[in-house]
Amino acid sequence: MYDSEVVNFKIGDIKSGDISTGHRFLAPREFKVSNLKSYLDKSLKRYVIVDRKEREKIILKGAKSLASSVKGSLIMDEGLLETTVSMTEYPFPILGGFEKKYLKLPKELLIEVIKKHQKCFTIADTKGNLLPYFVVVSNNRSTKPKLVRKGYEKVVRARFADAEYFYANDRSEPLEHYNSKLSKVVWQDKLGTLAEKVDRVKLLAAYIAELLDPSLKESAVRAAHLSKADLMTQVVYEFPELQGIMGRDYAGSSKEEREVSEALFEQYLPRFAGDKLPSTKIGAILNVADKIDSIVGCFGVGLIPSGSEDPLALRRQSLAVMNIIMKNKWDFSLSNIIIRAIECYGAKLTRNSDEIQRDIRGFFISRLKNQLTAGGVEYDVIDGVFAASFDHLTDDIEKVKAVASLKKEPYFESLAVTFNRVGNILKGVDSLPEVSPQLFRDDAEKALYRSLINVENKVSSLYNRGEYKGALKEVVAVRETVDLFFDGVMVMDKEPTVRDNRLSLLKRVSSLFSGIADFSKLVVK
Repeated sequence: MYDSEVVNFKIGDIKSGDISTGHRFLAPREFKVSNLKSYLDKSLKRYVIVDRKEREKIILKGAKSLASSVKGSLIMDEGLLETTVSMTEYPFPILGGFEKKYLKLPKELLIEVIKKHQKCFTIADTKGNLLPYFVVVSNNRSTKPKLVRKGYEKVVRARFADAEYFYANDRSEPLEHYNSKLSKVVWQDKLGTLAEKVDRVKLLAAYIAELLDPSLKESAVRAAHLSKADLMTQVVYEFPELQGIMGRDYAGSSKEEREVSEALFEQYLPRFAGDKLPSTKIGAILNVADKIDSIVGCFGVGLIPSGSEDPLALRRQSLAVMNIIMKNKWDFSLSNIIIRAIECYGAKLTRNSDEIQRDIRGFFISRLKNQLTAGGVEYDVIDGVFAASFDHLTDDIEKVKAVASLKKEPYFESLAVTFNRVGNILKGVDSLPEVSPQLFRDDAEKALYRSLINVENKVSSLYNRGEYKGALKEVVAVRETVDLFFDGVMVMDKEPTVRDNRLSLLKRVSSLFSGIADFSKLVVK
């Protein structure tokens, strides 16, 4: 309807009109609608709350009150709340309970069972431990709520009994037992089975551990070996959302070391926006190895995300890899990890190594650039730094911070103009001889050389220690003598030896900052 007029149209066999109905159980008869206010008022009288926000308020208030009545608090789940709001017209929260014996099962398993099968909220005590109660949101204000509650409790009890059986059956074998089934499961049609993926991840985890700390290698390989075993268990078959969670539990009961067990869960982090990153070294290594294997494999057979299409969540995985590296301040070459992952695939990949590396590098840069700009870093700073280097991410981010800080200085614009001029003159210039002071003819070039000698060692020392802000501050000291050089010296002298010597001098100037940023990418206002 538009105001009080019916807008005539059909969808399938349904024709538009001014007739609606009340709640299907409590007031199912039809009623006539004259306008929006009429629709809202008459619907409410017939037990239909049209406003989603109002239904949400009723659900939350009622569920929290019921949880409080048993000295607990509601375990909030935004997705479940959204579902219950959408499933109800006249929501009526009901408190139910179950036997305490089921609390021996993993907390996450109980929550998932009750959420998936019955759309129930769970309740926890002040320490976060589950209480033997749940809240279900009925769409019917029954005259016999106890009977309704018993019906829900009966179904929950049956579901928990199934979960208890699956859990006990899974734990009757050590976790490693389930690895034998991985060879029968295809991970990706063009890239082979889960067993093959595990073999590659073991090699990659060993490689990363060797780079970071060889003493971690044995545990990292063990975690990789068990990383997909829980996918073959009955509980994870029923509840795929529990992958990793059950792996951690089953590894613990199989007497695996704690970090190995924890890594089986942490390999999947972050699971959603804002989720935590791995907290253990083994978990971080396994996580990166697994995600790099997936990214390289997909890019290697042409399964590259485009537009909004990213069915394997490679964007999220690439960002997770970089954030883990930066969080842990790992100092290794990302390119070398990617090359090693390509080698682990052998002949399975259909694209050549250089293409894969190029495309993954661009993909990573794009993801990290989006994250940094969202955090307030100017795009040209990111472009300038990443044009100069994008491989040792911890260092590269420090360079971004250094250039961002430099750009705020009042002398930045004149500095950028000077360095851009240096870069423009050197464009297309390849091999040059070493600088020869004997070929200097002008005081300006002699002064620039003295200034360079004074600054180079300081810059090099600061650069090698990763103190990029300090290095750039030292570079600033050269600007004035570079400007005097350009004002007083003809760089492109007609005598080749003099010209090349002056170009070599400018090359030395360029090398002071070229490892930090490409100044031609920086925007000068």
